[in-house]
Amino acid sequence: MRAYIFHYLFVITEQRYRKIVKMYFRTRSLILIATILWGTQCANPQKKAEASEESLRSSLMQVHDEVMPLMGQLIGLTAQLREILRQDTLLDTGIRLQMESAVKEMEMAEEGMMDWMAAFRQPESMRPTTQHEAIMKYLEAEKKKIEGVNSQIKTGIEKGEQLIKNYRR
Repeated sequence: MRAYIFHYLFVITEQRYRKIVKMYFRTRSLILIATILWGTQCANPQKKAEASEESLRSSLMQVHDEVMPLMGQLIGLTAQLREILRQDTLLDTGIRLQMESAVKEMEMAEEGMMDWMAAFRQPESMRPTTQHEAIMKYLEAEKKKIEGVNSQIKTGIEKGEQLIKNYRR
């Protein structure tokens, strides 16, 4: 009986030992695989470059998305100023010149947005033929351009609203 109990305990202990060893090697293998995958992603310069390009493109598009909804307002104000200029033949010369100047600035802002959108290239389309540094420079330049367009549109809207407000008084 003693031999049977000893044998039973030995078999259970050996089975537990095998399970523990098996789990240890599985866990160790999973950790090793996860570390290798993580290491290759972090060490992959192409992924890092794409991430930095995407980050800059995203901040650039935030500026675009901020100002794009204002285009309708800009176009509407331009139309109102043109209508005032067309209808009011007795308009003071100084005010007429201010309105004409504002209309030109607003048209240039609108044209600037349309030109920027038509010329903008996504980084994905440039990657096969262009190096990362050149793409980053391009995106930085485009961000400056769209910030300029943003400023022109907001300034045009302010001027247009002020001129119409003063005219209606």
